[in-house]
Amino acid sequence: MPRSARPDSELLDQLLEHDVAVFTSMSIQGPTSSDWLNDPLVRDITPPAEVQRLAAEIAEREPEPLFDTSETYSRLVDTFVLLREAGVRLVFSADTGLLAQLPGMAEHRELEALVGAGLSPAEAIGLATAEAARHLHLDDRGLLAAGKRADLLVLEANPLDDITNTRRISSVHLAGHALDREAMRRNWQ
Repeated sequence: MPRSARPDSELLDQLLEHDVAVFTSMSIQGPTSSDWLNDPLVRDITPPAEVQRLAAEIAEREPEPLFDTSETYSRLVDTFVLLREAGVRLVFSADTGLLAQLPGMAEHRELEALVGAGLSPAEAIGLATAEAARHLHLDDRGLLAAGKRADLLVLEANPLDDITNTRRISSVHLAGHALDREAMRRNWQ
């Protein structure tokens, strides 16, 4: 997604004419606090030493841990709204693995950023699941339906009430098989 100047009509026309997909990637520029490192999900999926390393790295770069975070994030929200209203094809992306975008947490932070930018929780989840599968031509996944691959999270609370409830994971299923999350935790310690 463009991070600098607001897209002009020429860029919008080109994106629409050529059916260019624009990756969201908003949360990487999101709020600068490291409070999210205390989220139980982070502690569930990340070794303690890595959490400490990330907290130190973020603290070292305060108040703007990446670059011009506050200004860039504000522009990203405006750009997201503009692109969405123009009908540009948007693709869910959390820039997972870059900087502090922890695999397993970055996606939840991106959902939160999208809701913060005006999507309903259902729209944000749809962009991350059904729409992502459609863009990738993965016809066997992205929806909870007969004949689809059963990759899903079972949650302890409704994400339509609060998008951060996607972090309250009860179980994870890949291709219909529950993962042994406790065994995974033991291996990470």
